[in-house]
Formats: sequence, structure tokens, C-alpha cells
Amino acid sequence: CGLGEAIVQSIQSCDAELRAALYHNIVLTGGTVLLPGFKERVEMEVRSLAPDNYVVRVFLPEDPVHFAWK
Repeated sequence: CGLGEAIVQSIQSCDAELRAALYHNIVLTGGTVLLPGFKERVEMEVRSLAPDNYVVRVFLPEDPVHFAWK
């Protein structure tokens, strides 16, 4: 299972009424997300696996290493 699959599985396991908000608010944190093309790859993978009726938005903060601690 890749990261995109794990994200989709996690969101799909939540209540249906929350899924639209969760697909629209995927936040990447940690040092690994600084790899070139990481955000675009995750967004493409999630978009290809998510139901078509959801808007997928992946957010990469300016400082993803410390973002979760702010």
C-alpha cells in the first residue's frame, strides 16, 4: 500500500459527511515531503483513487518540518 492508497483508505473509513472536507484538506508535513515532486505525486495518486465527486487538495506548508508543532 502506497501513501496515496493509505490516505484514501483512511478518508474512506471516516463518516461520509466528513469525506469532502478531508479530501480538500490533506496537509503534508515532515522532512520527506521536501523531496522534489512529492506533493504533486501524492496529489496525483489520491486524485486517481478518490471518488470523482470529491475535490482533492494537497497543501504543502512553507515550513513542513515544523508545521505540525506550530
